[in-house]
Amino acid sequence: TRQADEADRIDAHLIQLLICGIMIWLGHGPIRGFGVTLLIGVLSTLFSVLITGHLALELLIESGALRRITFRRLIGEWRLDFVKWGKPAFAASWVVVLLGLAVVFHKGQAIYGVDFTGGDVVSVQFRPTPPPEAALRQMAAAHGIADIGLTSARYTDGGREVLNLQSPEGQGGALFAALQKSFPEFGPEHAGQTQVGASLGRETQRNALLAVGVSMIVILLYIAFRFEFGYGVGAMVATLHDLLMTVGIFVLTGRQFNAPMVAALLCIAGYSINETVVVFDRIRDELKVNPTGTLREVVNAALRKVFARTMMTASTTFLAALALFVWGSG
Repeated sequence: TRQADEADRIDAHLIQLLICGIMIWLGHGPIRGFGVTLLIGVLSTLFSVLITGHLALELLIESGALRRITFRRLIGEWRLDFVKWGKPAFAASWVVVLLGLAVVFHKGQAIYGVDFTGGDVVSVQFRPTPPPEAALRQMAAAHGIADIGLTSARYTDGGREVLNLQSPEGQGGALFAALQKSFPEFGPEHAGQTQVGASLGRETQRNALLAVGVSMIVILLYIAFRFEFGYGVGAMVATLHDLLMTVGIFVLTGRQFNAPMVAALLCIAGYSINETVVVFDRIRDELKVNPTGTLREVVNAALRKVFARTMMTASTTFLAALALFVWGSG
């Protein structure tokens, strides 16, 4: 079991390292910066898990300071028929994916932020809240700025909410002037402005799509080499499913894509393939232990063995993400 766990960790970390390399190679700006940061994190985690943790335990045991290790199991072994519920879960998740893709095709370029389309983003503070979205769009249209995007920055400064208004290139100043003239009672205050050229935005968009595409191919080839080609196809489909579901929920909540979002998607791909590799390793082990069992029995046995680990990994990751969502900004 220990050797299997070591193989799981090495496989998962190697794939994450490959994805980091793709972000650094093909990404620009925030995507490349995220790749470098994630690379440092993966290497330090791999070092601490494989070397520092083992060394510390050996020293504690050999010195006699540690005689017994106890572990309270928060989640026992579930006797759930995972295969039975696989199809309903698969169908429900793909409904979300298809709804999200429908919204993507309906909105078209409107789902992209200024990082991909180019333009100006004006950050404006209001007291206590911004004007209604419909009123802001009517105001912009009345001043000849028909195509604007609105996203909340989600942080406050002395009770003043911040709103990001995206406009075509070169019209950010005119938009803010019109806002001051039309809504003086809301106390609009200029908090910053970002400008991205249209050509740079299109290049960022191409590189982002290329990074995601290359990541999928690398995952397919690595899993095919490490296991079998069929495993590789399954891993790629599972990872694409997780990415598309994330995109679907993201778009359905009315948010726009920017460069950090692409970096986050590639990070999700790393987490997804991490869990997939663990499950595949367990399935392969179960096939050796129980070669006469049915595929349903083998898959269920493998999933039951990794379920507690998966839930703990997902829960700790969720808590970190929740902290960013609650106390983070922008």
